[in-house]
Amino acid sequence: MIEDNTYTLYYDLESKPCNYAKYSKILSSKDRFIAVDYIDKYKISTVWLGQPHSGEGLKNIFETMIFPLNDKNEIDYYYDTLDGYDWHTERYDTKEEALKGHANLIKEVRQTKKTVN
Repeated sequence: MIEDNTYTLYYDLESKPCNYAKYSKILSSKDRFIAVDYIDKYKISTVWLGQPHSGEGLKNIFETMIFPLNDKNEIDYYYDTLDGYDWHTERYDTKEEALKGHANLIKEVRQTKKTVN
């Protein structure tokens, strides 16, 4: 991320540049978990990453993923397909965008479950 001819490596929860000490403090806290929901055998999780995960001026420091769950409600790393949502990932620049994206994915997954079942 280029800002004033410097590379910003870390961002806080407000999407503002921060130093490594603040980044590591947030990373080790529960604050980095923004939202989590379970729908049937899906875990929809939104987290703060704190580091840019894209180029072209985007920060993408928040991420929502959809994980398949096994019978013990643990992430099933061997599951191949989940109605097209297994391991689906979306990234966002701000916490507000991430919360909105999380809610939209929940709606989408619920709607898909209604049409599949």
